[in-house]
Amino acid sequence: MPPPLDQVFSMLSKPSGFADYAAITTFSLVWGTYFLKGKAWDRPDTTHHLWFEKPQIADAAATDRVKETRDISQKLQETVRRV
Repeated sequence: MPPPLDQVFSMLSKPSGFADYAAITTFSLVWGTYFLKGKAWDRPDTTHHLWFEKPQIADAAATDRVKETRDISQKLQETVRRV
């Protein structure tokens, strides 16, 4: 014959050993991390886009570099040797 439910619940309501305290701590940590998800971590990185941007020259106007053309016909005329 099983014990009455009052005795079972009174026995379960009090942690009595190290394993019970470890289980309660683990359970509390798991639920705490579940409820804090998105608040303490998993926030979007505000500087993530910097990984994909091309670095710019700080003072591009001051450089004495000759600007290259993107005109293909002009480039071909410069590179093709006359036979």
